[in-house]
Amino acid sequence: STQCVCASGKQLFYFEIGRDSLTEINKCKLPYNIACLDVTPLNPQEERSDLCVVGLWTQISVWIYRLPTLDILHKEPLSSDTLPRSVVLITFDAQPYVVVSLADGPIVYYLLDPEQGLLYERKKVALGTKPTTLTICQRTDFSSF
Repeated sequence: STQCVCASGKQLFYFEIGRDSLTEINKCKLPYNIACLDVTPLNPQEERSDLCVVGLWTQISVWIYRLPTLDILHKEPLSSDTLPRSVVLITFDAQPYVVVSLADGPIVYYLLDPEQGLLYERKKVALGTKPTTLTICQRTDFSSF
């Protein structure tokens, strides 16, 4: 609700959303076209993220950026000939992850070190043969449990 990342070809834009404003904070040009991106906060109680994850077409990789500077923290090749179609930052049981949906159906996920922006312990799960769109759904009302 307070941040926005956008891509146009090789250009990555970072905006901050104010009460009645949308302000461009930073932008950078990548060497390859951007396929997908995400700026979801790793802590659902926070409104801001310190990280942005970007999936690239030509290089078939995922890059982690620090916000608001757009400094590159990590470049992770996807070790596949299949393009990234969707990517999300998410936390399960206090462990941050980066999850990537590939064009031929599987998802690849990594443990994330949010301080360093490093990805490690890669896992791949086959979900089918068509691209999957990843969407974060979070329940905030747990009073009925």
